[in-house]
Amino acid sequence: MRGYFDTDGNLFFAKRKSKNYSKFKRNRHYYPRISLSTVSQSLANEVNWMLRGLEFNACYSEHSPKSSRENKKYRIELNGVKNLNKWLKIVGIKNDTKSSRLKIWQKYGFCPTKLTQKERLKILKGKKDPHDYYIGPMM
Repeated sequence: MRGYFDTDGNLFFAKRKSKNYSKFKRNRHYYPRISLSTVSQSLANEVNWMLRGLEFNACYSEHSPKSSRENKKYRIELNGVKNLNKWLKIVGIKNDTKSSRLKIWQKYGFCPTKLTQKERLKILKGKKDPHDYYIGPMM
């Protein structure tokens, strides 16, 4: 499972768009999401079955291609802090790109998107402020 995640999975952090959330939550990528996707329906079904067996709260979806040259895709998402903490305990992360995102989130409570590994390392070394990647005040 970890090998599959480290190669074909994604860890990212999302904003919350609803006005019911604080300005911080609407303006910073703080909400953890783990995504696993594949074109193999049988692989997606097996991974979904394993995750549910481990009592993860998984969301399974199918995405039809926009072009006839593309394959149908199957995605499994684990959303929220509870799922992330459980993932870290049971599966873990070895991929440097994904683990650097996690470390920024753990340190600051959010992680800007679309950063290079080099930019993330600067943040982790204290050479760059992650708030600099956003326009306007945080609160």
